[in-house]
Amino acid sequence: MREYNGHTNSTLVGTVKWRVKDDNGKIHNIKLPNTYYSPSVETRLLSPQHWAQVRGKKRDTYCVTYYDAIIMRWNRDKYQITAPLDDRKHRNVGVMRSISEIRNYLTSCQAFEELNETLAFPAAINVDKETEPAVVSDDETSISGQASNETNVQEQVTVNQEPPSSNQIEKQDDEGQMREEPKEIIFEDDSKVDEEEPVYADHKQEYMHWHYKLNHPSYTVMSRMAKQHMLPRRITRILKRLDKQDTKTPMCNDCCGAKATRRPWRTGAGKGNASHIKPATRPGEVVSVDQLESSIPGFVGQMTGKLTRQRIVGSTVYVDHASDFSFVNHQTSMSSEEAAESKLAFEKFAASHGVNIKHYHADNGRFKDNLFMRSIE
Repeated sequence: MREYNGHTNSTLVGTVKWRVKDDNGKIHNIKLPNTYYSPSVETRLLSPQHWAQVRGKKRDTYCVTYYDAIIMRWNRDKYQITAPLDDRKHRNVGVMRSISEIRNYLTSCQAFEELNETLAFPAAINVDKETEPAVVSDDETSISGQASNETNVQEQVTVNQEPPSSNQIEKQDDEGQMREEPKEIIFEDDSKVDEEEPVYADHKQEYMHWHYKLNHPSYTVMSRMAKQHMLPRRITRILKRLDKQDTKTPMCNDCCGAKATRRPWRTGAGKGNASHIKPATRPGEVVSVDQLESSIPGFVGQMTGKLTRQRIVGSTVYVDHASDFSFVNHQTSMSSEEAAESKLAFEKFAASHGVNIKHYHADNGRFKDNLFMRSIE
């Protein structure tokens, strides 16, 4: 082969199968017959024209060349692979990598285990508690001397040992009785919490410190814990002082946020809370509409063409009361013009399904503008 790794004669031709990932992480199998292969080359050749001809779907498979990368697309632009150009000298070609696997590594480990015997040592050394380990010294004479001295001492003890007298036996019995008598153990009152030094000098800050420490309990729960002596005395005094002065506890931002996102558990409507929404029996009779605004702009979905700099900043949501169907229209701005355009898009979608919108239910925000009101009329 010429112009690829210089001149080489060890080039083979056959069917090659690659497992690659597209830009979205999905794995694809590329199988190409009549492909050149050279074992001495660090890379493999993939011809986009050859791939497109093998797939046999005409212009469904193609590649786009840029100054820094080559993008291959197929299956009606559903999948694409971006191959950046190699920045090394005289190698201005796109580089694409196959998926990483560990088959070669496992095969090498298996071959290594067959050639070499595995050596394993115990993690711990079992030592018998009854027998003490032998102490080895560098001086062998000292060991022998110590052993001889120990034998002499043992012989002297056995020789000089006399039978105990009656007084000694009585003393030993008294000592044994003293050891067998149970000792009196006095337990302290565990119901009280050990007093600690206050963390903050201010009472409100100390209260909030224990409020966070106990995982945000309410004032009622903390008062019950104080009555059961489960809290330090200074916290009990702070709670009593707040109760006598009839003052509110410090506000906790986390607790307020949790209460704000909590759904109402009472579903019964009072006399003054009668619903004024018109009941709907058919799709299109009553549609609620509202807008949401995102703090983080989002990308505009594109398949072809030049990339846009516009970003999605909000959406208009339409919900039908009868069918509970929702329609979301993303917007690049929160202006009245785009709100009116979203309304037209929703009505066009509803008309394609044979539904005519008769009534909108909205607040007095963007939907009170003259442009939106004229579009309704």
